[in-house]
Amino acid sequence: MQQVISADEARKITKGRTPLVPVEYETACKALEACLTLDEAKYWRDKADALAAWAKIYGNDKVGRDARRLRLHAYKRMGDLARELRPLRHGGKTAEGLPVGSQPGARALLMETGLNKSQAQSALRVSRMPKKEFDAEVASPRPRSPTTLGTIRPGTSKEYDLFRIVAMSFRACLRKRGDAAQFAMSHVPAQDVSIIRALCIEVVEWLDTLEQCLPEERDLEGGTIKGKISKDIIDGYFDEPRRPEELRSRHKYNIGSIRAALAEIIDEGYLVRSARGEYQIADTVDKAALKSRIFNVKRNPL
Repeated sequence: MQQVISADEARKITKGRTPLVPVEYETACKALEACLTLDEAKYWRDKADALAAWAKIYGNDKVGRDARRLRLHAYKRMGDLARELRPLRHGGKTAEGLPVGSQPGARALLMETGLNKSQAQSALRVSRMPKKEFDAEVASPRPRSPTTLGTIRPGTSKEYDLFRIVAMSFRACLRKRGDAAQFAMSHVPAQDVSIIRALCIEVVEWLDTLEQCLPEERDLEGGTIKGKISKDIIDGYFDEPRRPEELRSRHKYNIGSIRAALAEIIDEGYLVRSARGEYQIADTVDKAALKSRIFNVKRNPL
């Protein structure tokens, strides 16, 4: 992927002048309709990419939206042309006696033109979309990419559409974006808040289950979380009551591994658990003996 320069760098190149938009959206759409070859349609797909780069450099949301719309038109036109130029016929045989269906079809033609498999499949799926559905996507405030549009069919159910909002918000969290929650709520109708809340609860429960099923983690030196907690006991960390969540923040291990290690250490008599779910060193623990035991285990592994 080519790196997009900043607006300041671009203005230095153009000596302070803001360059003209690489292509006008309406002009490009008319040219796409007149395309007769896949190479021509690909040219306008590349123009859409150039338009998107220009919009990113200069922070122009309108041009960025036009770039996404133009990309959809280009993919649709490529898919339409490929299906027209190499239709898949059923029945009959070629002069060599091979079934017609075994011959390369529209997807193969698109790949021969330079598209990868995913792009070719997306172009064909977008070209098969009903006109009303395609036009609605183009007219939306933020049209989706051809790849997403080709694989996700919105409107199958209200719960499915709302789950997509939760998933996109979760992806924004993973990307360290601070507007994840605001993004989700800006797309949720007031009457559907209860459905979103139920979905969020399901996601949290699933993540908690996943975390508890993760295998025991080891650090770069081969130590386990149980060994780290044992060292905490020796260092006096458990002289005060501690909760498992504090250990997760301290050692960056999943809560399932921490709870399992704490249970083993309690069985060995080094920690006790209070009714409030807090863990503290047992009164009978000899820290020197515990330190010697850990040292001997490291020197003489089982």
